[in-house]
Amino acid sequence: MTEYFQQAEGDFFACTPEEGSKAFLHRFAAAGAAIRYQAVHADEVEDILALDIALRRNDTEWFEHLPPEIDSQLVHKLYYGHFMCHVFHQDYIVRKGIDAHALKEKMLELLKARGAQYPAEHNVGHLYEARRACSSSIARTIPPTA
Repeated sequence: MTEYFQQAEGDFFACTPEEGSKAFLHRFAAAGAAIRYQAVHADEVEDILALDIALRRNDTEWFEHLPPEIDSQLVHKLYYGHFMCHVFHQDYIVRKGIDAHALKEKMLELLKARGAQYPAEHNVGHLYEARRACSSSIARTIPPTA
């Protein structure tokens, strides 16, 4: 990091173990924000569209630019990810009365056009069908359970 910031703008510091433990808790606060918003604002929220995506390693455009016809269907967008990683959790709070499943299909088309991979991380096989290469790799490395 020291070498990187000799050429780039920004800064960093090394956390103490206590600071690291506290910082780690922010992950859970961020992850629950959309669900909490939905609970508090049930009259304006239809659903939450949660997408875990992986951008290409050389991708510099981390935030998508949604067309107005999609953006207008959302109340809020929450983005969070992992340090030094191109996997992002994108939670979209869907406006009341919008078909979240149809919206998801449109969003996935946009991601595919960007070259993003989905699913990424823990939603593989749960919220999305895993790509054949991914599921084959998992099948080879994780023994079946009885």
